Amino acid sequence: CHDIGVILGDAMMAACAGDDGYAALDLSASLESPSVIYERFVADVSIGHSAAFTWDGEVIIFGHEPGGGVAANCQASNPDSDKSFFFFDSRTGADLGTWVLPRPQSATENCTLHNLNVVPIRGGNYVLVHGSYQSGTSVVDFTDPANPVELAYSDPPAIDPLDLGGAWSSYWYNNFIYETNITEGLNVFRYSG
Repeated sequence: CHDIGVILGDAMMAACAGDDGYAALDLSASLESPSVIYERFVADVSIGHSAAFTWDGEVIIFGHEPGGGVAANCQASNPDSDKSFFFFDSRTGADLGTWVLPRPQSATENCTLHNLNVVPIRGGNYVLVHGSYQSGTSVVDFTDPANPVELAYSDPPAIDPLDLGGAWSSYWYNNFIYETNITEGLNVFRYSG
């Protein structure tokens, strides 16, 4: 596992991202020795990176890190799979949809969809916040995982020549978005849409 997402309460699951996909784990019998529910191969993925759950545990969000985060993998010429988050039914692993970064980045911008979390909005809405190196920070509504929509973003100027920089991770917490930016430090945003 590169990264593990955990949800307790009624769901009692974990998702372990690594290699070419993720594994879903059942925590209901034991937190110390969970059982594997299923393993999910994700086409065109070689470095599984992130796994997270919706607030109700119904959907797993999976991301990977082509190029290890130091390559310019969000250009128009890159395959969509290099610049995507994937949504799966948490209990079955069924494919629910994919979100592709809608803003191509330049050849001087290291970019891969990186660290994320899900905003705990009740009422059936699913919104994630992520940091993706030089493509910046983004807010995505995936209430309909087959048709996700970007609500807002911050896309900083490119660092030229190509150098490691940008939003390492961006997380929502208590009505603010906290971005840890490799070259700038901490950036704080408030989304009020």
